[in-house]
Amino acid sequence: MLLSIADKNDPEALNSAANISKPQTIDTEKSGRAPSETRTKDDTKEGTDLYMEITKLDELRKKGLITDAEFEAQKQKLLNAAK
Repeated sequence: MLLSIADKNDPEALNSAANISKPQTIDTEKSGRAPSETRTKDDTKEGTDLYMEITKLDELRKKGLITDAEFEAQKQKLLNAAK
């Protein structure tokens, strides 16, 4: 990138410099969070919880405490609730 130094006495150069847009600032005081912390939904925890619940159900099925049909019904209920 090639940069040139403008003459401080050149009105055209001064106008160009004045029209350069400044970086937009975000007011973090209103939200209390920095922009990088803004999220719409935390899928990480929900995905882990869903996985753990299905794993627990599968363990119950393997031990014979619930039937295959009960396992599938409960798994579908969890998956539908996660949507």
